[in-house]
Amino acid sequence: MHRVIGETIAPFLEGRVLADPDALRVLFLQGPGADASLAKIYCAVEIALYDLAGKARGVPVSEMLGGRVRDSIRLYGSAGMYMSPEAYAAEASAIAELGFRAYKMRPAAGPEQDLETVRLMRQAVGPYFDLMVDAHTWWRMGDRSYSPATVEQLAQEMAAHHIAWLEEPLPPDDHGAYLALKEKDLVPLASGEHEPNEERYLDLILTRAVDYVQMDVCCQGGYSLGRRLFAEIARQGLRFAFHSWGTALEVAAAAQLGVCGHVSVPAGGGDPDRTAGDRARQPDCAAQAGARGDGGRTGDRAVPVDSGAVVAVPYRFAGGDARGDERSQRAVGCGCEVTGRVRPPGACGRQGDDITVIYDDAVRIR
Repeated sequence: MHRVIGETIAPFLEGRVLADPDALRVLFLQGPGADASLAKIYCAVEIALYDLAGKARGVPVSEMLGGRVRDSIRLYGSAGMYMSPEAYAAEASAIAELGFRAYKMRPAAGPEQDLETVRLMRQAVGPYFDLMVDAHTWWRMGDRSYSPATVEQLAQEMAAHHIAWLEEPLPPDDHGAYLALKEKDLVPLASGEHEPNEERYLDLILTRAVDYVQMDVCCQGGYSLGRRLFAEIARQGLRFAFHSWGTALEVAAAAQLGVCGHVSVPAGGGDPDRTAGDRARQPDCAAQAGARGDGGRTGDRAVPVDSGAVVAVPYRFAGGDARGDERSQRAVGCGCEVTGRVRPPGACGRQGDDITVIYDDAVRIR
């Protein structure tokens, strides 16, 4: 990717006037961007172009994307992977103590252990906290992969613990299998992070194969694809959740798009009086507060941040030990890129068009 940016995208952008990022993208697609793989990388770079254009005009990126329809989107803590049921429960509790109202984990210990994990997590956090199960390992374990019948049985049994969604329990390219499972109305299904292009996304959406469509704005097509998908998701009456493989910077970038979309997305904690099939919809977007690779996780305390400032976010360590540590990522918003300290919860940020990041509960754009 770095080579492509240096050898193809940078020479294309050099010397051009950044007045309209959309117009530059059209020009790129008419040239080197005719190659779909190059076009996808350009759309990731384009996020920075929107940021630069917004700073030059003194407006947040959300205004460059058409204007906000909401002031905040929710975040969830994305962490647990390959631990004991007790360790997952402890981490879920620690995430809740950070201020999050939702937690996503990744099971892979066998059907009985996976179900026990969900039971213990629900016991640890109580009924008014969302739990998401990212089950992508279930179809990636070779001869130990779960059969469709096992997946269906687990979905039914996990529904008794009121999970918010079951993510990628089946191979993600098999939209027909997702639709068949969804029609059984056992538990909300989520998928999308492995969709290779817009055509496959549209098939996922138009067949209504899942309840929650997921997208990683930085590696799956940028703001332009996100805006197009939002329209189709809204038309089909589905819900949307950002996926984030990266850092707090990516969460902030997603937030700028999230406040613009007319999509229905998840609400707060699990309500035992509601079934999976009729969970309330709220006009707000869910974004994953977490980073992959280095174990970093974004916390959920209210931390107003000046536009363009450096955001210090809680850092999550493996093994269920969640504790606060300061990591710096630049927020996306208007204004200069200045180094700043995060204000404590409850402190007031600078008024105007700056971005206020509230990790774990919401990202608010002011």
